[in-house]
Amino acid sequence: MKADDMRFGVNALPQTTVWDDYRELCLRTEALGYSSFWTYDHLVSRTSSGPGPTLECLTSLAALAPLTSRITLGSLVLASEFRHPSLVAKAASTLALVTGGRFALGISAGSNPLEHAMFGIPYPAAGERVGRFASSASIIRSLLHGGTVSLRDGIFELDNARLIPGTPPPKIAIGARGPRMLRLVRDLADIHVSAATPGELRILNRDLDALCERGGRPPASIERAVIVYEACGRTAAATAVKRAALETLFGRPFADLENRVLCGGKDQLAQRLGEYREAGADHLFVSAVPPYDHDFLEYFVTDVAATATSP
Repeated sequence: MKADDMRFGVNALPQTTVWDDYRELCLRTEALGYSSFWTYDHLVSRTSSGPGPTLECLTSLAALAPLTSRITLGSLVLASEFRHPSLVAKAASTLALVTGGRFALGISAGSNPLEHAMFGIPYPAAGERVGRFASSASIIRSLLHGGTVSLRDGIFELDNARLIPGTPPPKIAIGARGPRMLRLVRDLADIHVSAATPGELRILNRDLDALCERGGRPPASIERAVIVYEACGRTAAATAVKRAALETLFGRPFADLENRVLCGGKDQLAQRLGEYREAGADHLFVSAVPPYDHDFLEYFVTDVAATATSP
């Protein structure tokens, strides 16, 4: 099932109001042998006609916890401005407890100003947002690792805050591309997540390795995960539907997305996986966009991944 020991997860986009479909996707993901199931953190989805339905991240994962027994459940990734870091840490600690240690906490600085405006949540400029995220992520990690936090940094104020009861801390994944965010990965994360081509991933890993070496952290102590999308239908019509869904999701024509989307037959897909592994990917998250294609997820993990090797 693995390309030279690379693990595979599903990044499930919950753009639906049908809970049964989403639940079935998670159960199917576990049954097929995927190692993890992740869900994004948005308040609305993007559709061709404007804001659309979606399910909330943390409550969805909590509902899935008792229905699963093996698979890791993770947030990919929580938008830092949606929640106070103390509440994120408390929720993550609780999810780690109820999943028996199967929860992974993905966090980042946020990326969608429109939904912030819709719900009255401030969306600072990029530089300020990264600074606020740095403070938030540091608080979250300190609390999850058993610390007592007292802080007044001009952003947050905590007074002898600690998690009761404490639990073994979940792994922290940070979505990052720029230099400031990569430094936060080095300092605070267990997993680095990116949505990158193999070439982009190679550069990100090179830069992160250099930061680790300068900061005295072993580069191998940070897992490298990459998010990918797919447009592989059984028929030309099915492929066209998937391409259209990705165009809506990203707001760009498919021609601009094609080099970062899994396309083609088994040999092409296996070659692409080998390229990701050679670029340093430890964990690859295949994105599932509604309507969920269970057949592709089975084909990918049982046929494609089993034959893929690094170049």
